[in-house]
Amino acid sequence: MNQNEYTVIPFPRIREQIIDGLRLAGKKHMAHVLLEADITTARQCLRSLRGKTGSPPSLTAFIISCLGQAVDKHKHMHAYRNRRNQLVLFDDVDICTMIEIDVNGDKYPLDYIIRSANKKNVVEIHDEIINAQTAPTDEGKLKTIHWFLFVPRFIRNIIYKIVGGNPHLIKKNQGTVAVSSVGKFMHGGFWGLGTPDSSLSILIGGVKECPKIVDGSLESRKHLCITISFDHEIVDGGPAIRFIKRLKRMIESGHGLNT
Repeated sequence: MNQNEYTVIPFPRIREQIIDGLRLAGKKHMAHVLLEADITTARQCLRSLRGKTGSPPSLTAFIISCLGQAVDKHKHMHAYRNRRNQLVLFDDVDICTMIEIDVNGDKYPLDYIIRSANKKNVVEIHDEIINAQTAPTDEGKLKTIHWFLFVPRFIRNIIYKIVGGNPHLIKKNQGTVAVSSVGKFMHGGFWGLGTPDSSLSILIGGVKECPKIVDGSLESRKHLCITISFDHEIVDGGPAIRFIKRLKRMIESGHGLNT
């Protein structure tokens, strides 16, 4: 084969962290729900906040805001089991989302945890995400991750097992709920199915237009595609659906945007 027909590049070591996460996620028994939520009202309310904040809060910040408050009412959704076979239900909803960082010219996702999201409004969450995205890269954190990934995998697995059996260490290092947004990279309606390692994970997909009868008239409405994944070992379908119904109502009513 002609050597010019292909290129060989080093495999980025930082991706070993992603591979580790996928291995751990594969051990969980997750149930998935594909949800559509009418966000027409919420989008209108978000745009109306432009004059107050300088720029409208993002849809992701709004979903995180609703999620934090919905989980606050259904604490089992972000419960974790400890080594004594007890469930730990946290009062604070710490939501881990992904931001992109530049590593040697390439973009990689990095975890960012919004602490006590259930006690913050949408503007506070939006500003916090923007500040995290625009802040200088934490070189110390990157170096720690880099050197940790040089540790042999079997030792990393031991560390993961220790952390995974301690809900308080889980909360400290990865939050209690995970949110990913892939809709910003594509247009149109679509869902995604991730491999979450949290008790509760939300994947924000695309936005599609759907006809809907409102007050007797047919209107074109914007619907957001959301994938909700929860640990079926901890939560049964009934409680999960009650949580999802609350979350859907909050999203569709533009909860918290008129205050």
